[in-house]
Amino acid sequence: AVVSTQSTGNLEASPTGETSWVNCEPMLGEILEGWCTRVNVYLGGYSSEPKAFKTLTEAIGACAGRIDSGCGGVTQEPYNSNRYTLRRGTDLKASPSGETSWVNCEPVLGEIPEE
Repeated sequence: AVVSTQSTGNLEASPTGETSWVNCEPMLGEILEGWCTRVNVYLGGYSSEPKAFKTLTEAIGACAGRIDSGCGGVTQEPYNSNRYTLRRGTDLKASPSGETSWVNCEPVLGEIPEE
């Protein structure tokens, strides 16, 4: 069994068998459609302003509007109040600080060849 420490919210083993329930961020449904989560990676370079958001929903919405003009995805920065930042880069790089990134993974349809 695990218990949530009230001061930090972190889950730890319970010596007395307590069980805890935590409020998890709900899946964001439509807003995440077409976006893939990648753990322990980051995207290089910040996008243009505004580049940081408090929620994933805001960040993905802003990035989706800039896909063609310099937003390669979103990276969450655990070392910086867990803010979600818009990134220019599209190449995923290993994160030494446990960052998580979201990239657009909808297939890009090219021209249909004529028969």
